[in-house]
Amino acid sequence: MHGQVTQKTTSFSTLHSTITRTISVVEGLSKEHGARSVANQLLARALDDGHQLTPMQVQKLVFLSHAWMLGLYGEPLIKQPVVAWQFGTVVVDVYESLRRHCREEIRRHISFDESDEPEYAPNQSDLLGQVWRIYGELSGPQLSQMTHAQGTSWRVTYDRMGKHAIVTDNLIEDYFKDKAKAGQSG
Repeated sequence: MHGQVTQKTTSFSTLHSTITRTISVVEGLSKEHGARSVANQLLARALDDGHQLTPMQVQKLVFLSHAWMLGLYGEPLIKQPVVAWQFGTVVVDVYESLRRHCREEIRRHISFDESDEPEYAPNQSDLLGQVWRIYGELSGPQLSQMTHAQGTSWRVTYDRMGKHAIVTDNLIEDYFKDKAKAGQSG
């Protein structure tokens, strides 16, 4: 009898531990990050691979990371809004941090207060790695051309509301969900 109680207690303990880990992962899925933190994650991957990125590449890669997170998981990756500027999608916080680089390659991380930045959930880290592997070799103009295509969330927003309009997460999510269903990356 005593052995059965111990076995049930152990089973309950295992179940509780599994549920706690699952809740932690699910909570981690809904954590949004600062766009500069996402930019730094991408810059780190580039530097680890011996590459340097231009500000335009960083902007587009941050956008694509956020867009694919919305399209695949229905969750935003970044806290800041995406804005439709004349030359594409822009996260103003990243733009302001990188504007002094103009078209020069970025050689180090963007500085900011990381104290309130949540850890990246496994699916977020994996997604950033996939975005880097798929799009990391493309130039800024190539990435920009992709985001300017007919039907993209930038194109729809820019055509309907003009320069400096916010590209809504719903619009981004719908477009990238459709791309995911169609098996397209570009």
